[in-house]
Amino acid sequence: MGRYGKQLGRGGFRNTGNIAIEPLEHRLLLTGDTVAPIDIVQAEQKIGEMKDYFDQIMVSLHPTFVESSLQTGTDGVRLYNLQLALDGVLSMYEATGDRDTLDMGLVYVQNVVDSARIIEGGSHERDGFKDWEVTSGGGPRARREGLFLYDFQFGSAMSRLARIIHEDARLQSDTELQAFGDELTQFIDQHIVYKWLDARNQRPWLIDFHDNGGFWNDKATHTVTTCHNMQAILGDASSCAGIEETLATHFKSLLVLQNDGSYTWDIWSSLPPNSNHHSAPDTSHENRVATMITRLAADGFVFDSTDVQRLSRTFTERIWNGRTDWEANPGIQDSPWFHNYIDGSDEPYRTYVNADGTEGMNGFVYDGWIRLGEFDGEAQAAGEALLGFVQSFGSNINAIRQRNGSSYGRVMLAGNLARNLRFTVDRQDVPSGVVSAQLRAANLTGDLDRDGTTGYSDFLVLSANFGAKDTNHELGDLDRDGVVGFSDFLILSASFSTSGNR
Repeated sequence: MGRYGKQLGRGGFRNTGNIAIEPLEHRLLLTGDTVAPIDIVQAEQKIGEMKDYFDQIMVSLHPTFVESSLQTGTDGVRLYNLQLALDGVLSMYEATGDRDTLDMGLVYVQNVVDSARIIEGGSHERDGFKDWEVTSGGGPRARREGLFLYDFQFGSAMSRLARIIHEDARLQSDTELQAFGDELTQFIDQHIVYKWLDARNQRPWLIDFHDNGGFWNDKATHTVTTCHNMQAILGDASSCAGIEETLATHFKSLLVLQNDGSYTWDIWSSLPPNSNHHSAPDTSHENRVATMITRLAADGFVFDSTDVQRLSRTFTERIWNGRTDWEANPGIQDSPWFHNYIDGSDEPYRTYVNADGTEGMNGFVYDGWIRLGEFDGEAQAAGEALLGFVQSFGSNINAIRQRNGSSYGRVMLAGNLARNLRFTVDRQDVPSGVVSAQLRAANLTGDLDRDGTTGYSDFLVLSANFGAKDTNHELGDLDRDGVVGFSDFLILSASFSTSGNR
């Protein structure tokens, strides 16, 4: 593709101010959602402060991330962490509309795509697909191969960028960027999705829901997030071919509602003996679950507002202990504290150690858990307190700062918290279950059969389900009020013969 890559730094960043943007996803207040009103002036001020901090730290971090992106071809492990940097950058772009911020992400992705190649002598050399090299095993016969988890981890963020390019109205006039977005979408579909799911036959393993050392959880959640974005862009032309809904529905069946209103899940219970200190999933890796659920629920797909509320309680009632008083006690370990496991346990976590050498590092929350702040005020408060702590103290003061104050952590904290505020501001004064003109502009259409167009076939689906209750978007409940009715017909009519997916 060759348009944006190999940028090793810049003298400064243009700050275009805090631009109110249209939501890029279908940001409905789903039935039952209760997002407390916020002070819009104060929220805008906070977004500006977070953007200023972001710009400050990116002066040194952006060249580091660029260098990492250039090395992915022979060091595919870097994809694992680079996803975090890219997601943080994209969140800040969504919060502010600053094109220079988006351009940072374009550089990382361009370099990563350009680094992919057919690995000569690699494990999959003969299938002709491009990989980022990961060497496994020792000695001269070490396997040279790509890795499913790393590819889909970065693919989840890369597909998010492709979707932003595809859906953001402000970017449509940039023909060069649109061409890049089209090529990027095809690259992801071919050299990540189709390569692993079909050419390398991982689809049956995923659909078998077989827990293999805990990796089904990691791989499945990234597959769902990647495929959700690809389906939004390509519809049925995507190589995902329905796996998104299959995996997400299965994962939802694993969620257990607890007496305190939180969700837990026990996907790692079948781990081999002594491979982990605790059977419940750890807080850090389950950021992926939080990301998956919030993004799908925002689009009214498989998960809903009730699931988000319960997941929020997992974070605020089990993972977070409610402390925010780090100003008074900057050195103590539990100020604020996020437990190692989603059931609230602080059992040590495998091989991680704290800065002082003690066993068991505090879980990080700056990714998916912080994104819950878009829907939950307590979650946002916890994230803002954490950002204040990270900004104020050195990385080795305690496990809170050490784990959440990494380069990726700081970028994601600032980006995700600002994004939460932006979308909360954008949907102020929107009644629950009601579609506003602003939300229609966010690509809310009547494309029920996901063929890329709102047309007669969609009308037939809605008509067949007219009057049905407790249904979903795909069956015609476009405004998510729990009933397929006249208001849904008006939405479908307004978008009749328009292109776009859901």
